[in-house]
Amino acid sequence: MTFAAKVYFVGREVDPQTNALPLVAVIENPEDKLRPGMFAQLTLPVGEQITTLAVPESAICEHQGTKFVFRPSGDQQFERVDVTTGLRQGNWTEIVDGLSEGTNIVTTGGFQLKSELLLEREEE
Repeated sequence: MTFAAKVYFVGREVDPQTNALPLVAVIENPEDKLRPGMFAQLTLPVGEQITTLAVPESAICEHQGTKFVFRPSGDQQFERVDVTTGLRQGNWTEIVDGLSEGTNIVTTGGFQLKSELLLEREEE
């Protein structure tokens, strides 16, 4: 579940025993999904908002230290495209180099395509 909140106060020090940071925020809870005593994981913006090219983490494959994605290149054909990744947030990964906006890529099933690619190389 994801909830938006308006933060009113963030403490200055992290408690070394609990790794907790005091925070006061208001969260709308119209469906009563939040209860007293529940714990939460938060994402707080701490810098300027940027616009970047990002892909689902599930699209990224890696082999011998090189990260890549697959893009369709014809009828049931796929091409490996090496990429340079940047920041990760949630299930999204920034693509710094290798893709341009609007490029179609495979977002699920990349592991199977990678396996087929490696098998083809062994057969050569």
